[in-house]
Amino acid sequence: MSLSEFIKKKLATATADELSAELFERENKKNIFPLDVFHPAIKPYIEDIHNELDIPRAFIGLSMLSAYSSAIGTSYAVYTGHKPVYLSVWGCLLGMTSSGKSYGLDTIYEPLHKVQKNLDAEWGETIKGKSNEEISKLNMPTLLYREANISTVVRSFLPSNKKGITKYCDELLEWINGLNQLSKKEGTDEQFWLSTWNCSPYTVIRAGNQKSSLYRPFANVIGCTQPAILHKFYACDRDKTGFVFRMLFGIAEENRIAQPNMFYTMSDDMKSSHSKPLLRMNDELKMHDDDQEPRRIVLDDAAKKLYMQWAKDKVTFINQQEDDDDRELHAGILGKIKEYILRFAGLFVVSDAAYNPNMNAYFPAKATITKSIMERAIKLADYFYDASLTAYNMVLMRNSVPLLILQMAMALKYKVSKKNMALYFYKKDDAASCKRMSRAIVDAIQKYPRAFNAQL
Repeated sequence: MSLSEFIKKKLATATADELSAELFERENKKNIFPLDVFHPAIKPYIEDIHNELDIPRAFIGLSMLSAYSSAIGTSYAVYTGHKPVYLSVWGCLLGMTSSGKSYGLDTIYEPLHKVQKNLDAEWGETIKGKSNEEISKLNMPTLLYREANISTVVRSFLPSNKKGITKYCDELLEWINGLNQLSKKEGTDEQFWLSTWNCSPYTVIRAGNQKSSLYRPFANVIGCTQPAILHKFYACDRDKTGFVFRMLFGIAEENRIAQPNMFYTMSDDMKSSHSKPLLRMNDELKMHDDDQEPRRIVLDDAAKKLYMQWAKDKVTFINQQEDDDDRELHAGILGKIKEYILRFAGLFVVSDAAYNPNMNAYFPAKATITKSIMERAIKLADYFYDASLTAYNMVLMRNSVPLLILQMAMALKYKVSKKNMALYFYKKDDAASCKRMSRAIVDAIQKYPRAFNAQL
């Protein structure tokens, strides 16, 4: 293929979404998910999923955190002297089609899917021979669900499941598109989900004095999406309200299709190294009613000092930003990641206990976040902070960078010469056109620096 043909194929036929996704993937290569934060006992399992199933690191890491959170629910909370911080996680696996998102997520969630399958079978037996009215009065044990309107979640799912539930989506856009689906105008679905993110009390009063009160609603969200449709997550000012900044993005290191080893079969022992601790958390940590308080997790002094120093450094950095929009963006991300640090640390405390080789060991009524655990949590915070910025910048590029500029950035990425770029963009490759091309590149980099990240 000649260079001119290459340019024509790579640039002329590429859409703005394709180009912005390509640039997005390039920018994200700097940010690698720190899989070393997990307990040593689970690392062989993680390594096999990454190496043999070809699942990107971030997909594995975020899926693990989400699975831990779903298994623990409201049974533990971190106490810092203020209200309890529950360990809920909203996660989005972000990568191109066939990059291993669903495969990785399903693999790690497999033990919890089996739990839900058993709950479904038990429910089928329970409702046999009962009328619809009788069924409506029963509690429906649920761990994972895919689709239900908010009224059903508030009146049925959450009251029946004090420990919490998880909305599990193959394509997370169905959750975003489903917000306020029963309202002709702007509804209150987003306000409900904002309450569940930190288990804030939520009350709904309907006609006929019908009242639903949730003391600590816990609802996780986990799913996947592609770079080309990420902008829809930020619609309706969800960045301004902070809604989207509550989402943790696990971003593929490379924009490519996964290629699992077809000759590989995971051993039962390897599977159990993951399933046993996860099921321990799910089965042994029960929450029966609103009066049952969660087990407590506290920080020791060294952990507090490290946490406060991290937050102080971030605040100093944000306050030094000259652009008001940049300060606002970083502040929005920091506010959520700062709380997620406590959640990550809490997840590590509980999951570490679950990996105790003595399977008869009890989960402690009070546990402590040490400095070493806080260091692991901060590693995750740094990853997700940068990932949130990367996701936002991708959306910003798609919405504000002209296609011509994206094409120019792509040409530079593939080291197309100024002469060939001039020929493509100006239909001439003489000296004057090459100088004009050089000036255009300098001007474009100054106006759209994010699109030319690798050239700065």
